Amino acid sequence: MAIFLLIRDNTTPDSIPTRLIQRLSFVGLPLVRQVRASGWGLWLFGAFNGQAPFWVETKEGDLATATGWFAFDGLTGDEALRRLLEAFDGHALDWRRCRGHFHLVLRKGGRWYLLRDGLDAGKVYYNTEESWFSNSFHAVFAGIRHPEPERQGCYEYAFNGTPFGEKTFVKQIRMVPAGTMTVLEDHGVIHTAMAEAIPWHTEMESVDCEAVAGLYLDRLRALFRIYIQLFGDRLRTAISGGYDSRLILALLLEAGAKPELFIYGNQQGDPEVDVAREVAAAAGLPLEIIDKSKKPLLTQEQCREHVERNLIVFDGWKPSGLFDSGVDVADRLERSRDRVLMSGSVGEIFRNFYYLPNRPLSLQEVVWCFYSRYHPGFVTKAFSSQAYADAMTEAMRSAVLAPSGDRRVQRGWTERTYPLFRGRFWTARDLNINLRFAPVIYPFLEADIVRDTWHIPLSCKHNGMLEARMIALAAPALAACRSIYGHAFTTKPTWRYRLAMGATLLRPVALRGYNYRLHYRNPRPLPFYLTSEWLGRVVDLSFPCMRELFNIEGIHDPDVYNRVATLEYLFQQGGA
Repeated sequence: MAIFLLIRDNTTPDSIPTRLIQRLSFVGLPLVRQVRASGWGLWLFGAFNGQAPFWVETKEGDLATATGWFAFDGLTGDEALRRLLEAFDGHALDWRRCRGHFHLVLRKGGRWYLLRDGLDAGKVYYNTEESWFSNSFHAVFAGIRHPEPERQGCYEYAFNGTPFGEKTFVKQIRMVPAGTMTVLEDHGVIHTAMAEAIPWHTEMESVDCEAVAGLYLDRLRALFRIYIQLFGDRLRTAISGGYDSRLILALLLEAGAKPELFIYGNQQGDPEVDVAREVAAAAGLPLEIIDKSKKPLLTQEQCREHVERNLIVFDGWKPSGLFDSGVDVADRLERSRDRVLMSGSVGEIFRNFYYLPNRPLSLQEVVWCFYSRYHPGFVTKAFSSQAYADAMTEAMRSAVLAPSGDRRVQRGWTERTYPLFRGRFWTARDLNINLRFAPVIYPFLEADIVRDTWHIPLSCKHNGMLEARMIALAAPALAACRSIYGHAFTTKPTWRYRLAMGATLLRPVALRGYNYRLHYRNPRPLPFYLTSEWLGRVVDLSFPCMRELFNIEGIHDPDVYNRVATLEYLFQQGGA
């Protein structure tokens, strides 16, 4: 994904953006355009695949550019931007005409406008002085002189892989609120509410499972026709033993596409690879098996340079943390070579992901079950479990527009939290990182697909029944292949599968948050790149920036330790 950076004139020494330009260019994100107008300077950087952002400009001085991938009226590129610029009235986008995962930077009538996709998966970061705006966290971070940790944001990232809501884990950096457009003028900044891309209070015409399957298949088919029209056979998608990747493949085949297929795993003895082979054979397509364990790993001498590069490449942080074996960057570059990558993330909107009782629940119960992945031994006395839960609950309530107060809400509100909370923040971070390498498509993050999924009866979502039916309607031969769950999608789930899902459903809500704590009550082995011999080459192991918030020696989850080390490294690099 291309990067944009808007800086208010006369607010920042030229040396700071100059250093940022040098760092981005060093890792392969070159400066491709610079414009100054209406009191602001715009810097545009290309993506890792060498593609510069699309750009249109009129003789009157109006302009438009897009990062990520953006379609308007079924078109992409310069023509899509021309139509958008002509149609834009300074107040709203016509969401019926927009598709993709994008940020839009427009200048019209002497004003700058920042807009995002309908689900607000695209994030815009800005400093608290509202003088720097960018789709890159790292770009805004580069302009912060003395970054300070934001306590709640640090805990949310460490425990869940992302901060939620408008906060980040840096006090001086915020995210533009969902559902808003940012207007930049020479005398100020306005965050104004936009028309909703996702109607909130609609009801489904039918709750019959067969009718629901047909409804969402029709929406997906219309969307996939746009994909095929724009990208043809340049599509590349992972295939696994589950539902989501198979539904994507079924829709691609039905639309006449022949995508490249790949899977991560081992050539021999990997059950998921065996299932993927069967599915690929049924589709009549070759399958590439990528075994990451056979790729070359870092040496200790490369460690410091590698993490410094990761800091820029992954935009300051990624959900798993910046420390890795050295395979991730090379793999992302390789899998996006001259192709448009497709992902089945958030396909859980068609299944009963939470497996919570079908009764009213408070959002704080949802936070306890799924967003409290920490052990009390991980934190210091600075941590308040109640304050943490309250802040998470409020961020969740804001994301799904749930009623105020701590009362219990109907089950449909819980269903909204998956796409509009987890999807909008955690999955969106993965999406935005992937977009830096090449265009990527997450069909189940499109606003039109997400719409109304919280009204689908849970009886349709149980045991994957709805999604299995959608696959069978689109590609019966693929549905007839077995799955990693032990059954084909044309037959009823096995009794073992139904028993396991039933046991999860019956597990008391009050006990669920303790599962994680029991699992990580004792130390776990660390991957080599998190051992003191390696980590000490990059980070001060006394953890001076994070020591107040975290009990470093008590963190027994390697993933949490990675993210806390990422925070420590980030703040040490920023001179905190």
